[in-house]
Amino acid sequence: MSTSDTSTKTQDTSLPFQTFHPSFDPTTSVLFLIVDDDPVVRRRMRFLVNKFKQETDAILDVDDGLVAAEIVKAIGGHLRVCIFLDVQMPIFDARRFLRLMREDVPNTFVVAMSADRVHIHSHAFLLKRQIVSSAIKSTIWEARHYLSEHYQPVQSQKSSLVAKLMDRLEMIELLRPPEIEEPLAAFNDTVTRGQLLFGSGAHSQLSRWDFDITSVASRDLAAIPVCIMVETGLFDHSQDIFVPRRAFYRMVRLLETQGYRRNHYHNFRHAVDVMQACYAFVTDPAVPPGMFTRTDMLVLFVAALSHDVGHVGQTNVQLTASGNILAMIYSSSVLESFHCSYFMRIQNNNAYALFHHLPHELKCDILRRIVSLILCTDMAYHGTILQTARDRVAGRVAPSEAIALIPAFRTHRYRVKSATTPRPSSIRRGSEQTSGSGASNEDAVHGPLSVGSLDDDASSAERRMSVISLDSRTDEGSDVEFDGPTDLALSDADSDTVWPAWSLDYPEDRLLLLVLILKAADISNSVRAGHVASYWSGMIAAEAGLKDIAQCRKLTLSFMVDFVRGLYVELRDMGVVSQSVLDRLNANIQRQRTAHTRRLSVGRVAATP
Repeated sequence: MSTSDTSTKTQDTSLPFQTFHPSFDPTTSVLFLIVDDDPVVRRRMRFLVNKFKQETDAILDVDDGLVAAEIVKAIGGHLRVCIFLDVQMPIFDARRFLRLMREDVPNTFVVAMSADRVHIHSHAFLLKRQIVSSAIKSTIWEARHYLSEHYQPVQSQKSSLVAKLMDRLEMIELLRPPEIEEPLAAFNDTVTRGQLLFGSGAHSQLSRWDFDITSVASRDLAAIPVCIMVETGLFDHSQDIFVPRRAFYRMVRLLETQGYRRNHYHNFRHAVDVMQACYAFVTDPAVPPGMFTRTDMLVLFVAALSHDVGHVGQTNVQLTASGNILAMIYSSSVLESFHCSYFMRIQNNNAYALFHHLPHELKCDILRRIVSLILCTDMAYHGTILQTARDRVAGRVAPSEAIALIPAFRTHRYRVKSATTPRPSSIRRGSEQTSGSGASNEDAVHGPLSVGSLDDDASSAERRMSVISLDSRTDEGSDVEFDGPTDLALSDADSDTVWPAWSLDYPEDRLLLLVLILKAADISNSVRAGHVASYWSGMIAAEAGLKDIAQCRKLTLSFMVDFVRGLYVELRDMGVVSQSVLDRLNANIQRQRTAHTRRLSVGRVAATP
């Protein structure tokens, strides 16, 4: 990272606390927190609040309820806070925020804002068309009066308060990512250097499973995702589905310099390695031409590059046990949910928005798929997802039921329209007849389209992918849910029932395949060359704080056998990966087993008197 990058990051990290006036007094002053995903509304609100606040009050505006929740949780009642909260936000909206704040947070006054009048439990409510000087003035007076009457003093000095806030918020990137203005020449230079280092076209090393990411210099890592997008033609703006090259390059630079931390394992190099593994999957010789659509590749590559953004170098179990702020916000899949929110906050910034040029419904559909894939990287549900895939390939479950069994789709938010799957009674073992006169009609099997503005030359499977959609409301009216999965057992289907064979003609099966590929790419260390696999094993051990070499080898061997091999065997049987990849995995397993056995033998000899 350059000196300029370092200074910029330091300045941005301390920005919220520069909003405090030198005479700010936690016992009398008020922090006005404006939470809205619309920058125009935020600017308008900031202008009006600044007009009627007292000199010693402070103002801070953020674009997501998650950020506001992090701030309020960190403050812990030490400040008087007036929150102007937008009801409708794409990731973490007002209802989700208020549910998180159910435990009483003292010294807080919430003003809900919406374009339409809605029922919500807040201290006050404002229609956005009423955001005028008189309304803001009266609301601020009401908030100050309420906070004065209900003030609960918390013993804290101003200096120690700010220090506490800095300590608790330092590990979380709170601010909207700053815009990185990269000239087009920088993009072209990156492509040229990448093609010089890694080749291009048929001679590209990036499509090979034996690609050695450990030999790539840190300064050249950003060239890998850019070159992959160039080789797959996803920058081609003559196609209906593409991404702007400058926005993608800015996002890569942002992830490299600020999004990913300097962890031993969960760092930018790992993210690039996972994206390269996904590219190796879609170009594997076992994959028939045209199996993956442009949308498939776009969703897969962006999800791979962003799947660990903001990772704090700890596991979900460690975060939950330590009472970390992230564990307070998310009930399960803590890190994966945080990665999704972090990614969406980046996409809310126009400088990094990859899909703003697409029709709204298609944009939302692509973002939902990316979020779905990232959530499914939680290793706690690896066995469930793998068994679901096996059941689906064997025809033991329906396409929509297979998706419902995946933890990431069990919340209110993730649902698949039942019209995408034939009725179980219509298909029976030993019978090729389907019930109903509309069996030959494509819509009768795949259901109606919910998005009609996809590219005309896309395959029918890609057009039907839009059938997978999210309900616009949960039971409580929220747009988005990132709560953890709930228990859901396999349905007790008739033993004679045979569901349709696994096929990419079903959008659910296509999404399930992308989930499996991203999960396999995420743990692809074990199928790399021996020295590359050893490097990543060492990085995992270093991040976990393991120093016992014998224990590290034992855990690595167990992971390869219990997790990696089963997933890659399933993908081989689905025709997505070559047998040569499995052969390399088996060779690495044998090498680890031999090394572990040799070390145990040496230990026994040394222990012999």
